[in-house]
Amino acid sequence: MTRSENTPEARVYSREFRLQIVHRIQNGESVPQLAKEIGIHRKLLYQWLRKVKEGGEENLRERGRPRK
Repeated sequence: MTRSENTPEARVYSREFRLQIVHRIQNGESVPQLAKEIGIHRKLLYQWLRKVKEGGEENLRERGRPRK
């Protein structure tokens, strides 16, 4: 099965990038404004923030299956 021309590609953000964004939010930046600035839906930013609040920075792991 192939992607159609109209289907957007899934973006993968590095752990470092996601942590930078979470730190900006924790330092008082507005989530909606930040989402607009970087072109990411605010729901995703809130998910990253929730993961860090629940389990610390280690909870914001790299994508993919963990190595054995």
